[in-house]
Amino acid sequence: ASSPIEGNGSAQNQAQGMASFATVVTTRNMTGGIIEKAHHQVKAGDKLTLRAVANRPDDTGRRLVSLYSNINGAWEFFESPFRFVNNQEDGTAVYELTLYPSDTFDFTVAFKNKDGSLEWADLPYGNGHVQVMQHFTGHAVFVGMEFAPLVKVGGQGDVMFELPKALVEAGSKVSVVLPNFASMQKQLAKYEVTDVPGVEIRIPFTAGTATLTAKKTVISGIDVYLLSVDNEFFQKPYSGAKEEFFESILLSRGALELLMALGIQPQIVHSNDHHTALVPLYMRTLYRDHFAKTGSVFTIHNIGYQGTYPASWLPELGLKLAESLVIKSGMLNLMAVVPEVIKKLRAEGSYINTVSETYAKEIRRTKFDVDMLLTDVGHRFGGILNGIDYEVWDPKADRE
Repeated sequence: ASSPIEGNGSAQNQAQGMASFATVVTTRNMTGGIIEKAHHQVKAGDKLTLRAVANRPDDTGRRLVSLYSNINGAWEFFESPFRFVNNQEDGTAVYELTLYPSDTFDFTVAFKNKDGSLEWADLPYGNGHVQVMQHFTGHAVFVGMEFAPLVKVGGQGDVMFELPKALVEAGSKVSVVLPNFASMQKQLAKYEVTDVPGVEIRIPFTAGTATLTAKKTVISGIDVYLLSVDNEFFQKPYSGAKEEFFESILLSRGALELLMALGIQPQIVHSNDHHTALVPLYMRTLYRDHFAKTGSVFTIHNIGYQGTYPASWLPELGLKLAESLVIKSGMLNLMAVVPEVIKKLRAEGSYINTVSETYAKEIRRTKFDVDMLLTDVGHRFGGILNGIDYEVWDPKADRE
């Protein structure tokens, strides 16, 4: 590839620098223009049009505007340039490039001047990113405190049921792991429930060891695993700070150890809200060998509930050297764990989403600990609009 930064070190170093935008931002001329939309989600093979806007008009329509990306693996200039569209009244020029991508890639845009020098698109949030969504047919495991047929307090309960059900209908294998709350036994009695033989999971704490066992039922084609514990926890959801903290550890570690005991190696583990924010951390530390090829998705349903606890409870996590990942503003903050895992342990195969693009933008605009961490992870945090099940609520017919 041609050198992306004129006169600043070797081409190899410059290409490496492009993969980490922030490291070279001070060495490049960033006055070339903008990318009209820097982040995209498309299905594999779908048409994608990228639009670049140069900061000055193109009198001949022949200025060379190039895509610089890792669309083919290594960072390089794409073989086809952008097509000139028009000059606008504000003195800018618009260019377009149409692609049909099959894999996810990052990119930026270079505007070439008559003297051969390059001006680059201004990207305040890092490189552009195209997320190519493949048709998923693997095994997804959901971990959460709610599951609408059995226990529902808020929107998490709906998502934890409706999304797995939709995946099953699309042909995927789906499992759900949640606590076997004492308060949901009436709802559970509607289903056939069996013990999971040979599963006895021991979770150590400073005051002793808790033992988990498991039961299983099938609801709407979803394998539902229910964790029971031999102490005072898992009575009902969200019953107090102490209960929520220890139940977060029991559920997060218990779910992963259950999968290991059953020999399940899913393609994705999808955790929900701060009560399961430790799942990605344990996947990349204590249980990293088993889950080395497993992706992690974490959904924020409500960022207002972050799971903050006294820093003195840190030893209960059972992890050494975890302080920098979980202590924020002098407190344990479980919600902060997931972006820290992406930043410091493993970004590949890790993603955080929330319930809409609008909510994601609102989060990025604030300046609290977790919000800034989420901004720092760039395209690995985004919004996906919650769907609805028309069998449950049909906007055409239902009014309440």
